[in-house]
Amino acid sequence: MKLLVAGPETLGEVVCSTALLRCMQQQLPVLELHYWVAPHLGAGLVHNTFINHLHLLEDDPDLLPASDFDQLVDFRPSRSLRQWAASHRIAYLSAHNSFLVSFLSEHFGWYQHSDQPLPLQYFEVVRSLGVQYDGRGLNYFLGVADEIAPADIPLSHSAGYLALVVGESGYDKQVPLPLISAFCQRFTLPIILVNSTGASADAAALARIDPDRIYNACGKFTLNETADLLRRAKLVVSNENDLMQVAVAFNRPLLVCRSARGASPFFPPLYPKAQHRQGAATPFASWVWPAASPALLRKAAQGILGKREKLWVEQGLKLASSFWQGKETA
Repeated sequence: MKLLVAGPETLGEVVCSTALLRCMQQQLPVLELHYWVAPHLGAGLVHNTFINHLHLLEDDPDLLPASDFDQLVDFRPSRSLRQWAASHRIAYLSAHNSFLVSFLSEHFGWYQHSDQPLPLQYFEVVRSLGVQYDGRGLNYFLGVADEIAPADIPLSHSAGYLALVVGESGYDKQVPLPLISAFCQRFTLPIILVNSTGASADAAALARIDPDRIYNACGKFTLNETADLLRRAKLVVSNENDLMQVAVAFNRPLLVCRSARGASPFFPPLYPKAQHRQGAATPFASWVWPAASPALLRKAAQGILGKREKLWVEQGLKLASSFWQGKETA
């Protein structure tokens, strides 16, 4: 079977699809798996051994090399791609994403939240193919050239560090930056700031708190090198989905910093089932900034921290210290 996967449009969702790629490759007989994704999202797939052919192309399916595909699995999805599949007599499966949900999320910041990890929702799309989740989590493969050399980070961070993801939208879009600054000031162990988008004014501001202890890696490494920084971290703190999913793929302890106001979609991370056996500690905790009035948000953004804000910082410090010491939450 020649199967084409039209990959999602964000890095985090692409990483979430890797569990499905592995299971399709291992469970479908004589499968030739093609994966089509935008060029800027291909770095994490170049070394994926479960993909037979990787197509790094923009949105036009006519740019794909001529091939008699038997099946198209569409994770975008789009009407034009459905029509393209029909015109080429290719069986079509797609993720269900209504126009109304897309419109509300794009224009009003309204998102659907789910208790089910996003990778498991992808398996629902291919239920008719008989593919089942194998319990082994996500994948992110690196090449030898992607690995960070010891000299690439400060010597003071070589014994262990917290990787703090500074999302593209900036923490002030979900949690005011001064609250993250307060956390960085009081967390006395080494921190490396990372993102997937390049230089960041927020990261520069956080690094100025203590340049020796807080190393700003934003814009200094490739995406896969940044992934290697996450792989080596003792703990990852993230407020955005993209690098959060990369950290999950490496089974790193994760503290998700997010707002209860629903500023972005949130899906629980999917770790291997072996890490969720009864009585075992889980490498994940959610550090939720409670919904607040616009007036309180403005004060927090100005660095005026009230009792609620100080309690939130304390909670994050306790969770981070617990993870650092290997005492994950049960």
